[in-house]
Amino acid sequence: LLAQDYILKQLTASIIYPEQQLGKSFWDKVYAKAQKEYGTTDIALNTFNKVWIVADKASIFERNNTAFVVESHLRVLLEEDYLAFKENKEPVNTPANNVSSQIIREIVLPEIEKEVNAGKNFANLRQIFNSIILARK
Repeated sequence: LLAQDYILKQLTASIIYPEQQLGKSFWDKVYAKAQKEYGTTDIALNTFNKVWIVADKASIFERNNTAFVVESHLRVLLEEDYLAFKENKEPVNTPANNVSSQIIREIVLPEIEKEVNAGKNFANLRQIFNSIILARK
């Protein structure tokens, strides 16, 4: 799991790297939003965003003494959303968080979630998740 967390951090950093297409789009939107909301792009931005992978849903098919995971999905959240979700609260929005966090939710998290649920880099994580699902049944 530690190796999967390391891959998650690398993936997140590579997605927001400004010399890649997705990263350029991300930073263009961040600066446009900062300009619109604050009249300047010269503000402190929170670019250190912890990303969490959490269990979302799972479906199991059982017959006789056999069980199969038919569907499973892992969800990707910003740490502020994860902590708020755990406590049934709304995420805390500070100016530095607000500018980049919403754009991360729109651009970055869907790409990470797609990779986590279907990409080769997280195959081990999905295997562990499916094993836990079956073990708890």
